[in-house]
Amino acid sequence: MNNELKELSKKDIDKFWDSIVKNENNDCWDWCGIKDRNNRGIMFAVGKKNVVYSASHISLFLNRGINAGGRPIRRLCENMQCCNPDHLIIKEKTLDTPLDVVLTKKRLRSFWARVKIKNKNECWEWQGCKDKKGYGMVNLNYRTYRAHRLSYMIAHNLEYIENNLCVLHKCDNPSCVNPHHLWIGTNADNVRDRHKKGRSNAPTGEKHGASKLTEKDVDSIRNLYAGKKISQKALSEIFDVSRSTIGHIVYGRTWRKQL
Repeated sequence: MNNELKELSKKDIDKFWDSIVKNENNDCWDWCGIKDRNNRGIMFAVGKKNVVYSASHISLFLNRGINAGGRPIRRLCENMQCCNPDHLIIKEKTLDTPLDVVLTKKRLRSFWARVKIKNKNECWEWQGCKDKKGYGMVNLNYRTYRAHRLSYMIAHNLEYIENNLCVLHKCDNPSCVNPHHLWIGTNADNVRDRHKKGRSNAPTGEKHGASKLTEKDVDSIRNLYAGKKISQKALSEIFDVSRSTIGHIVYGRTWRKQL
């Protein structure tokens, strides 16, 4: 699967889009075509059975102009079938790397457009892509940054934060990007703050404050889907969560049973 993506034909591109369920609101774009043994999307070139493309690589190329070549792709959503380019990063690009580009007015507008801004005492919730811990993620010049780190840098007119320093939350809300709730510290500061606030063992399942579902809801979702009585899309509408959330539940990626 290391073929040059520049060789994609119009038929290949049409075939790719026909195999994608393109959701809105930053949900996963699920791949409905052929999958490899690791459940990742793949596609044979039209008329060339010996030419195989990775669905995630095609998505990055068509949507971002990035040709990842043979480099592995990481999915922030941890959904191996997802092809949403906002959820994909090249693995060799590390998180929270130094910001070596100038934030233009256009990029700043795009950044703040994804923030639900309130007064300075309240959390400003990130509305864009988030990782599994709830931290906002931003793709900028082919690199991925945590949104709250960028917010701190913007507010304090910084172009660089040392890699050994963390941007910490006073509010303990990973999705918050309110610069008034952020402070700089070392990893040791982060550990001390976590222990002080009793966050060493983070709550999960229905005990998590952001959870829309209960354990009873999750059992119902799994039973209904296992019995082939209802689709993931219908379940997402009934329980008022995204389709990707339903997919994570039915395939055991989230809400795992405690042994």
